[in-house]
Amino acid sequence: MRAWKWIQPPGTAGLRMWIERGNDIDQKDLPVVDHFMAEMDHMSDCVMQNRQPLTPGEEGLRDISLIQAGL
Repeated sequence: MRAWKWIQPPGTAGLRMWIERGNDIDQKDLPVVDHFMAEMDHMSDCVMQNRQPLTPGEEGLRDISLIQAGL
C-alpha cells in the first residue's frame, strides 16, 4: 500500500493536509499554532517541572554551528 501526505504551505488560508491511500484522499484541517509560543511554553514547563526538553540545547548549538559554517 502506498500513501503520501501534502501539507498546504504556511501563510496561506489555514493549515490543511491531504493524505492519499490508494484511491482514497482524506483532507484534514490542522490547527493554526504559534510554534514559537508553544516552544517557549514547553521550555518553561520543563524548567518548572525539572524535566529535559524534547529538543536539548546541544542540538540548537549544533544547528547554529552548521549555519555559521555555511556563511
